[in-house]
Parts: sequence; structure tokens; C-alpha cells
Amino acid sequence: MVFVGLLFLVLTPCLYAEAYETCPLRNNDAQNRDMSFDKFSDHVLQGHGYSDFKGITRLKCAMKCLADTRCFSFQYTEADTGCVLNGASASRFPLSLTAANGTSYYGPEKTSFVWKLLQLASEYPGLPGMTDCTYPSPASAKSECLRFGQHLCDSSELQQAFDAGYYQVVSITNRFWYAVPSGSVIMGSRGLAYSEDLPSPVITTDDYPSTDRDAMTKACCALEAHPCTLAELKAAYLSGYRQTYDTPWLAFAVPGRDAKLFSDGCGTYSGAECYGGVVATTTRPLANLKMICCPFCRGLPGLCCPAG
Repeated sequence: MVFVGLLFLVLTPCLYAEAYETCPLRNNDAQNRDMSFDKFSDHVLQGHGYSDFKGITRLKCAMKCLADTRCFSFQYTEADTGCVLNGASASRFPLSLTAANGTSYYGPEKTSFVWKLLQLASEYPGLPGMTDCTYPSPASAKSECLRFGQHLCDSSELQQAFDAGYYQVVSITNRFWYAVPSGSVIMGSRGLAYSEDLPSPVITTDDYPSTDRDAMTKACCALEAHPCTLAELKAAYLSGYRQTYDTPWLAFAVPGRDAKLFSDGCGTYSGAECYGGVVATTTRPLANLKMICCPFCRGLPGLCCPAG
């Protein structure tokens, strides 16, 4: 369906637009997904177009964006039926929104949100950008910032952004990675709430067939978590997380393997069966086992601040 200023598209199976590279975490819960693009007239996202087309309709332009895993937004010119696919959104690069008579930006943000974002960008050159992908850790979000010469915002930069009114263009429930290892922040209208420690891993109540990764992932998401990686299990151990003696071997993010954190790390396991010197892992999982899950369900976006 097409409405003035707004495109609604339904694709099967789900195609998720990702900026320039594959997002480490995506929504695997649904095979069908609704995607909408809001129109922001006479503006483009300058410097982030990577593919252009001529002589196609606005709807076909939107379909090309959804079918390309690098695309998060697009711009369309009615006069020459020109289409440009963008590898990012205005939320990611608010300082790149530029006036362009006759060309409209179409992105996942509501038009009122983009207006406010544009106003803030004109008043505050240090405005953060919210990553289009979600990440399992600050380190992985940091790498996304660095690819564009930016860095994860520190607490002083976040305070300046809050004072400038950035909280008005993020959800009050949104939590983000910032420049502290394992550190996350919630930005709301009343201020900033920091957490410098991740919640400990949790273990699913039920056992699942070791081959049913989808059921395990959904069980983790129900606990507001995702299947732990070996790196996350090592980080949890180094942060003080321990399993009891009777904790069974558990499934984690790697299919066909199990893992266990003994009080002394790998216990009697060594070599390829001892990750990082602290996580025991084997290729002999039981037919049915529980999953160990790490926060958060789909990771968190990072807040990237411009250099200087």
C-alpha cells in the first residue's frame, strides 16, 4: 500500500536493511515483517548514497532498498524519477541531513522525529548518531563508530547531548552502549541512568533439542537475552560469574558445542576444549540441553559521537 508521504511494505521472508556490512544481531523472531518509510521533503542524507537508479517509481525504489542488505533509507526525486539508496539512516548521521529542493528522504523515522533531529543538528554540532545495527557489546558497537571516524560517546558527551535536547529524539525506554566496557546508558527526559556492569548470564528453565536453535534463541529472548558467545562467557567469568557444581553442560551460540564454567575455569579441560583459559567447551553436547543466555535479546545500539 502507498500513502502520501508514507510507504508501507510487506515482504516475505523478512529482509532487514543493514548499513554497509552485515548487522551482528537482527530480528529472527518473525518470517514476515512490515516496513515503513516516512517522507521528509526537500532533504537528502548527504554522503551516504551507494547506488542510484533512474526511471523507476518511488515504490520500486523502496523495494530495492528493502531487497539490499546494505540499505537503511533512500532518497527519491519525482522530476527525473531518480532513486538513491543510502547505507545509513538520518538517526545514524543526523549531521548529514542536507537541504535538496525537489528530492525527498525516506527513512524509518517519523517525519516529526526528523524535523527535531534536523533542528538539534543545526544547534549542536556534537550531536550523537544512533547505530542502525544493534551489537552484543560496547566493543562491537565501538568498531562501527570507528569505521566512520567516530567514537562511542563518553559520559561528558552524553551529558552535553542531553542538555542540548537529544533525549527528545530517543525513546525513554532506549538503552545504548557508551564508552565504558560493559557500560550502558538509558537517556530519558529526567536525565541519564548509567550501568557499568552487564547483568549476569541466565540459563533457560527448559531443555531443548540441541539442533533446535530457533527454539533456544526464542527462549533466550523471553528472558531479555540472546545465546551467549564464548567471548561473552569469558567476560562473565572474569567479572565474577560462576556456575554451581551441579550446573549441567549448556548450549551456547555455537551449534554443535556445549560449554561449562567451573569454579576454576576450564577444570580438567585444556587445548581446544578450553576457551580463553576459563570456558570449558566440547563438541559432545547432549541431545537435549539448556541454553545459557547473555543480555540483551537483540543487543543494543551504540551512540557514536563525531571526532573533535
